[in-house]
Amino acid sequence: MDTTEVQLTTDGSLDCSYARYEGEGEDEEMAANAVWCPDSRHAYMVLEDYRKLHDLWVINSLTDKPTLKSYKYEYPGNKHVTQNDLIVIDVVDKTVKKAKVDKWNDQSLLPVAVTSDSKLVFFERTDRSWSKVDLCSVNTSTMEVRELIHEVDLPYRDPHARNVAVYNDGKDILFRSERTGWGHYYHYDGDGNLKNALSSGPWVCGHIAAMDTLKRTVYYYGYGDDPKINPYYYRLYKSHLDKEGATLLTKEDAQHRVTFLKSKRYFIDTFSRVDLEPRILLKDNTGRTIMELAKPDLAQVYEAGWTKPERFVVKAADRVTDLYGVMWKPSNLDPNKKYPIISVVYPGPYFGFVPTKFELDDRYCTRLAQLGFIVISMGHRGDTPMRGKVYHTYGYGNMRDYPLADDKFGIEQLAKRYPFIDINKVGIYGHSGGGFMAAAAICTYPDFYKAAVSCSGNHDNNIYNRGWGECYNGVQEEVKVVKDSLGNEKKEYEYRFSVYSNAELARNLKGRLMLVTGDMDDNVNPAHTYRMAQALIEAGKDFDMLVIPGAGHGYGAADDYFEKKMQRFFAKYLLDDTRAEYWGDINRSK
Repeated sequence: MDTTEVQLTTDGSLDCSYARYEGEGEDEEMAANAVWCPDSRHAYMVLEDYRKLHDLWVINSLTDKPTLKSYKYEYPGNKHVTQNDLIVIDVVDKTVKKAKVDKWNDQSLLPVAVTSDSKLVFFERTDRSWSKVDLCSVNTSTMEVRELIHEVDLPYRDPHARNVAVYNDGKDILFRSERTGWGHYYHYDGDGNLKNALSSGPWVCGHIAAMDTLKRTVYYYGYGDDPKINPYYYRLYKSHLDKEGATLLTKEDAQHRVTFLKSKRYFIDTFSRVDLEPRILLKDNTGRTIMELAKPDLAQVYEAGWTKPERFVVKAADRVTDLYGVMWKPSNLDPNKKYPIISVVYPGPYFGFVPTKFELDDRYCTRLAQLGFIVISMGHRGDTPMRGKVYHTYGYGNMRDYPLADDKFGIEQLAKRYPFIDINKVGIYGHSGGGFMAAAAICTYPDFYKAAVSCSGNHDNNIYNRGWGECYNGVQEEVKVVKDSLGNEKKEYEYRFSVYSNAELARNLKGRLMLVTGDMDDNVNPAHTYRMAQALIEAGKDFDMLVIPGAGHGYGAADDYFEKKMQRFFAKYLLDDTRAEYWGDINRSK
């Protein structure tokens, strides 16, 4: 075996690297980015060029001497964005070749599969607006590129919901598409000819759980085929690869997660709901239960006073669409009393924060309820791709405002349904996109929401990441044909992006607002929160603010501190509990 080390590339740099760079300085280690083919001769990768991107910064104030962290960042509408090249490496011939894949300006590339003989690498090519996609293959020896499937998906194809699977050395391709308005899988042959759909109808197929290539049977999750069951629940289906028709295998009204045995004859089905304890069953591939494998004993939990959250359904502001939610109540709830209500939100659009599985402590919600609040979390139109195209794209072009009316109208319905809800004391909490929504809500409906905690919110999506803004809010491409000094024509591209920010609403604030950010957040830069704070200052508004030193987008070791701060904030302004002013250590005298 020849173990001689040979350097194949010499043109890499920190911001255009053949390795993945995740460090904070040039001395940090870099991980290999190339993926080996089965023949151990070829490898492939997407080379990402960040060199023309903007620099963005955060400062770590907790190091010996404050240190600056720089990183590359793409803003929506930028002229210069990440450039992608598909690279194929041959370690025998010692060659590094770039595939000729250019079709759209600022396109992105995503490898999805390689054949077992290593001859073909399959990849997706997507335009900048996320509305056009090709599935292609490249021959690792000849570098021939073939376009197999072309799809136009308006207004966008959600990058978090796309799925392509390649089987039988490229002879069978499954391509998930929303061409009918509902996400289903379509079977193509290796030349890109459509053979058949696997399923159809007003429901949605999710990710593939398993494939039995011998029996040509596909197992996958689905959502929303039964109008009596929460459309957020994962349930398992199977289809024959060569004909349309879906068979439901997990019929229980619950959220399912399955693990297949190697033979694909059996699978382990773990299912639960927020109000249904987990069950773990062994089933065969027809869905028949063989035996129960495990069941939790929660007697002591109930004896301690724990109560299950409650599921509910309300209408969206259009008074037609069903919205699904969960309610946590104090374990000692007195139905004759009035309780403030807090809405815990995340508006999507790539997933909706609607809890579906059984948990004893659902992050902050369970504990917050025990302080004397009704806590809810519900979906909003536009929050998830798993309820069909129309529902999912409801917020396109209106990123700030689309979920707000649904949240308000949902709370109003609950207050009419449950007399113990105090409609005059409404709070809202969210993190990241939820923080963006919480601040927007209290400033859009200042007489309705009385208190809001807005954490790490992307309050100004003009400075949030390009993929998020351009995909979910839209970007306009303008093409001009110009001539160079020699008279040769070439195309020049400009991109227009426009979105409302929360700062524009700051003057409306009447209730109590707490802004929170980590000062090392390189996802939603602290600038978002600072801009909102500045707008509130200019508008003469009183507000609370917490900056957590050293924290990123999550708060890490400071999370407990933040949670206590949030609890006291809501207790003070919704419960009128003056004890929230006191911050002490109950163990100080021990």
